[in-house]
Amino acid sequence: MLVEVWILLIALVLAIWKYVKVKTNFFNGRNCKHDIFFPILGSMRSLIFKNKSVMDVIIEIYEKAKGNKIYGVFENNKPSFYINDPELIRQITIKGFEHFVNHRNFLEGSGDNSIFGSSLFLMQNQKWKDMRYTLTPAFTGSRMRMMFQLIKDVATQARDYLRLQENIESGRDLDMKEFFTHYTSDIIASVAFGIEVNSLADASHEFYIFGKSLLKFGIIRSLKFFIAFNCTSLAKFLKIQLWSSNEINYFKSLVLDAMKYRTEKNILRHDMINILMEAKGMGVDENVKESLKSSHEWTDIEIVAQCFVFFIAGFESTATLITFVAHELMENPEIQEKLFNEITEVQKILDRKTLTYESLNNMKYLDMVISETLRKWPTTPGTDRVCSKSIHFKNPDGLGDVTINAGESIFIPFIGLHRDPKYFPDPDKFDPERFSDENKQNIQGFTYLPFGVGPRACIGNRLGLLETKAILYYLIGEFSIEPSVKSTIPLDLSGSLFQPKPKNGFWLKLRKRAEC
Repeated sequence: MLVEVWILLIALVLAIWKYVKVKTNFFNGRNCKHDIFFPILGSMRSLIFKNKSVMDVIIEIYEKAKGNKIYGVFENNKPSFYINDPELIRQITIKGFEHFVNHRNFLEGSGDNSIFGSSLFLMQNQKWKDMRYTLTPAFTGSRMRMMFQLIKDVATQARDYLRLQENIESGRDLDMKEFFTHYTSDIIASVAFGIEVNSLADASHEFYIFGKSLLKFGIIRSLKFFIAFNCTSLAKFLKIQLWSSNEINYFKSLVLDAMKYRTEKNILRHDMINILMEAKGMGVDENVKESLKSSHEWTDIEIVAQCFVFFIAGFESTATLITFVAHELMENPEIQEKLFNEITEVQKILDRKTLTYESLNNMKYLDMVISETLRKWPTTPGTDRVCSKSIHFKNPDGLGDVTINAGESIFIPFIGLHRDPKYFPDPDKFDPERFSDENKQNIQGFTYLPFGVGPRACIGNRLGLLETKAILYYLIGEFSIEPSVKSTIPLDLSGSLFQPKPKNGFWLKLRKRAEC
């Protein structure tokens, strides 16, 4: 028996040794320098051992790779090429896009209701192209103009909520991330689903509670994500789902019931659900049905999945962006005062009339403040692509040609580029003047990528920016943002894989301006 145990232990050690050797040798002969392979955690081990945020870890790897425009890393157990050179990024995302159309869909087939795996973000090849073409009309400038009134209504509702808070005249401490999450949730409910929620007044509303539960990554959900990302075959075999059947069924009912109701009542709203109804040929005149209907026969789960990912992105990413803006304005009161002055000028021009779409979008300094926030704190710190057809690059590092084979992946570290003093001098300084009319033309192409780049860039960036501008107009127009005793200064993010946040939360103090 003892002999068998020793044989088993030796076999296990040899298997582990062989596995590590295979991974370690992946970049040998590939003409690029690379990180040391660390089993299971790979190059992202600082997330666990040093409790660093994803943003900090990506910057750490970018700094380690300095001087290497292509650098080999291990995203957990998966080898990947870090692309640190703007010209190579241009080649991959624009010129060579057909070689790098897809993200890694590590959730495809992970369950009967793989709702996130069926979303636009993870769709692949022609199916992705068809869905992107289908959804694009929902995010045009003309559609944003139509949605503006709904967004403005929610923004003024949020402002009115703040007006009624106790001690707001002398200063009220608030968890701003929590506040802005209510705001973005109410907008998504309105512009996408036609539901009036007002979760600030009713924090127990099921739509808001549902959204919070979807984005709560506890131990079990985080473990499922880890298995799905690192052990794709096992995840598919086990049919792992990140979200429960109850959560998925709630969302399916929310979308499909809304479609059915609109069809029966002949209701037309210029929103995402209506676009998806048209793609299925629902709720439109028979004479134009065929011209609107997509060439692809979309399933219910594929239709629901688009609303699902739009919901998650709109709920969390936009709230995170607005929160970072608020924090930077708190740390930089002179910038906040300059923005307040611009808002005051717009209010004078409007002469007490309601805010217009044109007035909001013509606010140059507001746009500069948001652009600088997205540089310093991009809501997506990087992106991946999977090579679908082998491609050769002349290595800018002079180490010989680099071949990326079909099935291998690359990673573009947005935040590494954004924080590189070569492209943005004094990168830790919050300086909106980088994006003035005089200066923004000096920013090197493919170094500022807050919404991604190329055909696969974020489709909803216009909506996110419009939501951000609207709430800041009303917030800064009436309230000053000041440090709270709970504020994290300077901003130090906790070791969170999914949601960037300081260790103590985004606490700030709001004080009603005396002149308002």
